[in-house]
Amino acid sequence: MKAFITIGILLLYANDVFCQQWTNEQLQNANTAADEYQLTNTEKEVIQYINLCRLYPALFAEQELKTYNGLPGIEDRNFENYKASLAKTLATMQPCTALKPDELLYDDARCYGNEISKNQRKPHERIDCIKRNYAECIYYGSGNAKHIAMQWLIDSGIETLGHRRICLLPAHHKIGIKVNAHFEYGYCTVAEFAK
Repeated sequence: MKAFITIGILLLYANDVFCQQWTNEQLQNANTAADEYQLTNTEKEVIQYINLCRLYPALFAEQELKTYNGLPGIEDRNFENYKASLAKTLATMQPCTALKPDELLYDDARCYGNEISKNQRKPHERIDCIKRNYAECIYYGSGNAKHIAMQWLIDSGIETLGHRRICLLPAHHKIGIKVNAHFEYGYCTVAEFAK
């Protein structure tokens, strides 16, 4: 009975955060981090947004991307072009498996997230943390889960679409993520992805 109540509360919470048109089953399928005690709600939601995109690409474009207008108060001349590019990708993309949280990836994301939250670093420049062979996404700015996920997926201004490719690569099955306060940008987020 307790597990049923917990799932119900999580689904109610998810329905307030995500577009109302997602079914409970779809939200549950994407919520692979629900039971991960070390993750914050924001970190769990970032994973859930990325998983909704991976599992239901065309539906995600219609229900989440279509109404997303970017970061409040930030003017981005490239935004609409990159948003349209993602919509085009999602229209033809085949669904792929949901990412599942991984403890080693989480430990690495946490280490680097802690490092860059307090220090000026070039992107992906580790000094105190071990450099491993993972695909990595870093984001500075908002601490809101939807903004974090959508900024990586839209990848405005990044010609290679590196963050988008990492998030949507079917070969990736595992993720570790850490959202930290940042001394200059408010928040920084590090995500590690692996097969």
